[in-house]
Amino acid sequence: FRMPLPHEIGDDTAQIEGSGLFGPVDVRRYIWDIEYDAARYIQVLSTYSGHINLDDARRKRLFADITSSIDSQPNGRISKGYMSILHVAKRNDQPIS
Repeated sequence: FRMPLPHEIGDDTAQIEGSGLFGPVDVRRYIWDIEYDAARYIQVLSTYSGHINLDDARRKRLFADITSSIDSQPNGRISKGYMSILHVAKRNDQPIS
């Protein structure tokens, strides 16, 4: 498994331009990494609906395994990458017919 590269991740340009409500779309991608220790990463994961919906026993096992894995890293931290896609377009002032 490999994470897709930023340019491989689709955006909504076609839908925005196809609506006829906006002019040309400029797409901007913002990429950053955050380092987490185990406790902080578990706090982040605890906000994700997929983890919230796990039954308690399964979630505790998963989080314990993740904590163990992070704690076994030489610096006791992991780096997680994030990307946000921003679409910038000027609204067309003429109504669609």
